[in-house]
Amino acid sequence: MKRFFVSLTILYVLLFFVSCGDDKNETTENTIVKKEIKSAEGGEVESADGKAKVDIPEGALDEDVEITVQMKNPANYTDKDDIGSNVYNFGPEGLQFKKPVTITLKTTRDKTAGQIITIAVYKDTEWVYEGSGLESSGDPIMSGDPIMSGDPIMSGDPIMAKVEHFSDYAVLIFDEEKTDDIGDTGNTGNTGNTGNTGDTGDTGNTAEDGTLTINLTNAAEADGQTLTVDIYAENEIDVANPVKKLGRNTVEIKNGVASFALKNSEDFEILETDWIGTGGTTYDLYLFTDENGNDMADKNTNEKVSGYPGKITIDGNTVRDLDFQTDFTVFTPENGTITVTASGMTEYEGKTLILGVFNFGESLLDGQLLGTGKTIISEGNATIQTMQLTAPTVTWEGEGGLLYDIFVIVDENLNDEPDNGEFAVKALDPFTIMILKDITTVPFTASDFAEIIKP
Repeated sequence: MKRFFVSLTILYVLLFFVSCGDDKNETTENTIVKKEIKSAEGGEVESADGKAKVDIPEGALDEDVEITVQMKNPANYTDKDDIGSNVYNFGPEGLQFKKPVTITLKTTRDKTAGQIITIAVYKDTEWVYEGSGLESSGDPIMSGDPIMSGDPIMSGDPIMAKVEHFSDYAVLIFDEEKTDDIGDTGNTGNTGNTGNTGDTGDTGNTAEDGTLTINLTNAAEADGQTLTVDIYAENEIDVANPVKKLGRNTVEIKNGVASFALKNSEDFEILETDWIGTGGTTYDLYLFTDENGNDMADKNTNEKVSGYPGKITIDGNTVRDLDFQTDFTVFTPENGTITVTASGMTEYEGKTLILGVFNFGESLLDGQLLGTGKTIISEGNATIQTMQLTAPTVTWEGEGGLLYDIFVIVDENLNDEPDNGEFAVKALDPFTIMILKDITTVPFTASDFAEIIKP
């Protein structure tokens, strides 16, 4: 593989409990502040409303860059009721740094006892904090006197985070019971909101396990095509791994209708047994019409998709009724790059992590390397953005809707090759993703790596 480095990501949240007046006039959505920051000097850029800023240290940029901060409308984002600040786009979008930069966002409402407060990044139509390198603020790292997780944070207080790339960021404030991974370890379960005497029915998850039936109507224009559904765990992106695919089914559309229950699958084969989902659990659905029999949605065809992936939550024997005219759209995925993150890698501290991207189904040794990247594992974490082979400073971009195999290796011998005794994701079995968005982030942990044993 060609050699070049990209910076690792070490993201963490800092809270400072200080009173900050807001002496700026209100500004409108999409107001953009632009400022050139010199790599050798660094600098600070503040939003037009004074409620967001980024502090870039010297040497964090590869070259002088015009930095932008744009205020966005929280109403245009998911989970808007949890957003506790304005949303800000720090640009250029996707810019990577050689060392962490600090963003500061001022809250627009109070945090009360029993709530979580965290800075989150917007990825793939959802806010991400746990598992993305952004730690929650339930146990904050403080400057000066410590603040306990139950202490209030007031509107206008600044929340700070160290980040290594630019995107959309906001403060989230939500009840601890909304997440299983964050909050007070003394909370042994969600047994309902005992303070709300009107909410006596919420005593935990009462949803039942059940099947999933798909009914399609009003699809005469798709007659002769097959309706196909694949189901995965939520946010699972290793789409060509038969172990990850939980169930599937396919049936020919006739007279504008199709109907079936999802079946269990094994090695991509459809079994006779019904797939049973766990009650209250949300799954990803890849639901599409297929006219050429290749078991995937294709661009520039008569095939259409619904969601891709869509979401379904199981509560007993669940039925989804779909109208082809309103629930299906032309498949128009965006081109994009691949970013790999690795966390919990302390046992590989100081070693080199390398990435190779290949066309789907090509061998690591015999296939054509499309894009690559390399970085050093530091403090148990690493981030690699895929770069072009012929232009190592330019981000590689894959075609939206296509499958790509990625190989991630801990390169102890520093020869850019996988050797016996080294470690790789899935021990060099390919990890296959489909590019659907501008940036596809693939997170790994130490448990995903296994020793390479060549025959």
